Amino acid sequence: MKEEIAFAWNTFQPELEGLYFVAVQFGQNAGTFDFIEWKDGSWHGIEDEYVIAHIDIQSFKKQLSIKWPGESTPPLRAPRSEVGDSDLWEEV
Repeated sequence: MKEEIAFAWNTFQPELEGLYFVAVQFGQNAGTFDFIEWKDGSWHGIEDEYVIAHIDIQSFKKQLSIKWPGESTPPLRAPRSEVGDSDLWEEV
């Protein structure tokens, strides 16, 4: 199943270093999306002029509503131990 997602893209240079989801354009009719690092004032692994828009990873995650894989069940909790904290360590 495919869903179209419209992100709130940014077209200016990022202010913070980190990982970004980017729109990359190669020529007039070719492009792709990718995850690329912005560091030291440039995109790493690609020429800057090819990146036409970006969104930081935190904003990327906040704009998605992703269903967790499998059944939605509460996390398992470890059973409470009857042993005290002092019994968990042994001096060597």
